Amino acid sequence: MGIISDSLGAAFGLGSSIYGGIKGAKERKKQEKLLNEQMAKNENLFKREYYQDIMNRSDTANILKNYRDTLKRRNKTQRNMAAVTGATPEAVAAQKKINADAYGDVISNISSQSSRLKDNALNRYTDTNNYLLGQKSNMYAQRAQNFSNLAANGVGLLTSSLQNIGNSMDKSIGNFFKR
Repeated sequence: MGIISDSLGAAFGLGSSIYGGIKGAKERKKQEKLLNEQMAKNENLFKREYYQDIMNRSDTANILKNYRDTLKRRNKTQRNMAAVTGATPEAVAAQKKINADAYGDVISNISSQSSRLKDNALNRYTDTNNYLLGQKSNMYAQRAQNFSNLAANGVGLLTSSLQNIGNSMDKSIGNFFKR
């Protein structure tokens, strides 16, 4: 091969490496942006779930509404029964207190579930965040490997091109002196 073709080969190889590096960097930036967005979404979801008031959840409100309705029906039935049987006002009041205590127990049980919900939210957040951080770490490791490969390929290409140019020059000089 000639000096010109070896130089063109070296230039083409260098240009290809630079073009590949630029395109790879753009794709890595897209990937990093996507991972950052997922991490932000994960954190927002965690905050919403972890700091929510359990008493304001729709499922909790539904449970409490159904229980209040049940207590109203029970109290009405007990008032009617007390009127028919002639129960004393103290007995009616005692039954209302039992019902109110039961309602308080339901609220207490629901509140105690809050820590379980918070623990679950924290565990999901931690697991997802660790996964996303692992993805970022892998991306950074791949980026470092790509730069190492690019540097090694560039040095190899330069060495090879210089050797080819040197060999071509030796041949040209040898041919010049053979004349």
